[in-house]
Amino acid sequence: MGVVMRFWSSGEISPEVSDSYRAARKPAEEVINELLKSSPVSDKWNDWTWAFIAIIISPVLGLDYPERVRCAKKRSTFEFRLKMHFEEFVDATASKQTELLFAQLHRSVDLMTKWRVGPEDRGELHHILNLASSDVTSRTHSKSLTTPASRSPASPSGSP
Repeated sequence: MGVVMRFWSSGEISPEVSDSYRAARKPAEEVINELLKSSPVSDKWNDWTWAFIAIIISPVLGLDYPERVRCAKKRSTFEFRLKMHFEEFVDATASKQTELLFAQLHRSVDLMTKWRVGPEDRGELHHILNLASSDVTSRTHSKSLTTPASRSPASPSGSP
């Protein structure tokens, strides 16, 4: 048996969202890869890479990166370059940014039908994304509860 499917992520990102995108992307990548290790995704996808590149570009830059969806069979890679709405991402809370990321990841799984990734495998990948989303969202929520910004402005100690 080969190595199970791997998930890899990156982005074509405007500088003003790079830190917040990284904060959503890194834990998502870690959790998804951990879940893929024990998933029943078909063996025919062993050694394949599921590459996701978010496109979050400020309209001020005047750049319009096209979405790209392709399969490189020689490299055993599914590649998804998918757009995320810049203003929506910038204005979102950390939890909402994670939600926006996972919405596009689910979209990438739906697009795998193009390469005959069957409904069982897509269903398993959606299940992995649901589990990962819950895990990452709970981590994000826990972090926000422990940061000084979540304390009441009336009391520096955080008590009412």
